[in-house]
Amino acid sequence: MRRVPAPLRRTLLLAVLALSAGVAWGQQMWTVQTVALRDLRQAQAAVGQLVALGFDAYDEFAMNDGHQFVRVRVGCYTDKDAAVAAAQALAGRITEQAVPVPMSPDAKVARCVEEDVGFLKPGTWHPVQRADGLPAYRVSVAGLSAELVFDGLGWHVLQSGAAAFEPTPAAKDASFVKARPGGAAWVAEELPVGARLLCPGTLVAQVGDAVVVDRPNEVVACHFTALPARLAGDGAP
Repeated sequence: MRRVPAPLRRTLLLAVLALSAGVAWGQQMWTVQTVALRDLRQAQAAVGQLVALGFDAYDEFAMNDGHQFVRVRVGCYTDKDAAVAAAQALAGRITEQAVPVPMSPDAKVARCVEEDVGFLKPGTWHPVQRADGLPAYRVSVAGLSAELVFDGLGWHVLQSGAAAFEPTPAAKDASFVKARPGGAAWVAEELPVGARLLCPGTLVAQVGDAVVVDRPNEVVACHFTALPARLAGDGAP
């Protein structure tokens, strides 16, 4: 079994990528800004509409050219690419605009979304049926071929002649379902107070408290993670 460093997954497609990197709590978190309004009541109404759809939406105050605005933002993401994916699923469907921006320290969220890319498309790939039921794919690019398996904690690359793969048991304390807010495919966690949207994409499988989703250009694993104790400020109005 070979594990490939996470930063290479998005750039070295020929290597047939995979590895869960985990969250470095000192890193910059990201969110998605949908609008900035002068009227607090309008902003609160916009937040309420997004929350009703299952988004982790919130408002926060900001100053620009001596004027106070109220930002309407959605979610917390541990890297920019995850925020970009959410923004693309929001813009033109749920909101007129959606822009990934660095998160400010006073963001009103309780959890963040972490994504772990399995592989990028195009290329030759197809699902693999495994006896243990874990989501797996056979991926071939430029003559290189490997099997990618997600065990709930990270992606693993299995190549011919590798030692037998022994997955780490993953607890399953959450339940996820398909959702289509605004007509876009999302995955949502079922909660007593209603569904909370996790990440965009078509639900493929749940392993522990993580899900694997299929998107037009990539296959990704998503899960909620605790909010870091400290968040870097964005410095933007």
